[in-house]
Amino acid sequence: MQRVLGEALHRRHISEKSTLQEAADAYLRLRSLGAKPYDDVLSCLNRLSPSYELGIVTNGLAAMQQPKIEAAGLAG
Repeated sequence: MQRVLGEALHRRHISEKSTLQEAADAYLRLRSLGAKPYDDVLSCLNRLSPSYELGIVTNGLAAMQQPKIEAAGLAG
């Protein structure tokens, strides 16, 4: 992720490492706050859970996904 942010900042002639770190920190902070399920998701999952084993599949590291899962109210 920092490589991509670094390239984007470089294209805008911004090369300070502190700016790169600030951008990376802001991205991670805001990304974890953006996970919001549809209104009926939790009630649907609650109805399904007695009959099915439920889980979440992602392509990311658990340490990065867990805050998003918690912010969405899906941790359990």
